[in-house]
Amino acid sequence: MVELIFRREADALRCQKHLGAPSWIKETRIERSSHYAITIEAKTGREMARLKTCLTTFIINEMWKGWTEEALRTDYYYDDPEEVGQICAIISEMRSGERPELTELLTDWDEWGHVLEEVQNLLGHPEPVTFDAFATFRLKKLQDKWREMLGLAIDEYKMEQEYQVFIQMLREYLASRGQRTDTIHLYPSSTGFRFFDGHYAEVTKEELMNAIDKRLFFQHPLYVDSSTIAPLLSLAPRSIFVYGSEEEKIVTTLRNIFEDRLDILPVSYFPDPCIPLDLANE
Repeated sequence: MVELIFRREADALRCQKHLGAPSWIKETRIERSSHYAITIEAKTGREMARLKTCLTTFIINEMWKGWTEEALRTDYYYDDPEEVGQICAIISEMRSGERPELTELLTDWDEWGHVLEEVQNLLGHPEPVTFDAFATFRLKKLQDKWREMLGLAIDEYKMEQEYQVFIQMLREYLASRGQRTDTIHLYPSSTGFRFFDGHYAEVTKEELMNAIDKRLFFQHPLYVDSSTIAPLLSLAPRSIFVYGSEEEKIVTTLRNIFEDRLDILPVSYFPDPCIPLDLANE
């Protein structure tokens, strides 16, 4: 038999769902406070091995969210449930491998091996164990790693919020410009996009610089690039055709700003006779 004692009933119930072994919960009093004890029936070596794996999985896959939400509220003063949810979503994506640009900033370590070893020590204890104390003292290294991940997620969330404000400001600017040009085609090159008008005639760099509304650089000097975004905003085309991949960051940003005005097409859709010789030779 193994007995684990939890301070919160919700934590005991969540743990029980992952045990993979017969168990029951009873309320008990410790220092005049209600606690919840799970008694787990695991006698054979095979049952103990399975329990060890189940507890390790519970700690790694379930405990991080509760700990993160509590840390956000008590240590970082995030009270808005939507903000907490968005930061947790970033961490969830990091944990599932969807944010490699963030996870590569973390120090490598064997999370599973560390927790598995601590769980094995826990199960070898003959007396009932207070799970919260176990998590605080025996899983401190794990929580330090989670805190490292949380710090990256908070920074990423703040950057994403700033990006959304930036995009909204540029949308409002674009709306104020109306539609000043009919069509612009953007063709990729080694130095960025080249501009072509509705008749596939190239717009020169000098023409683009003359077209730029200089107010953009006074209002958003850190964010608006002069080679693509500023000319497009100033020209305010009715239709924009981008030849390339939507996976490129600049294309994603253009999509977010220009929305329905913009279409993304394969590079092969651009008429070959209209490609300048220097581009054709790249």
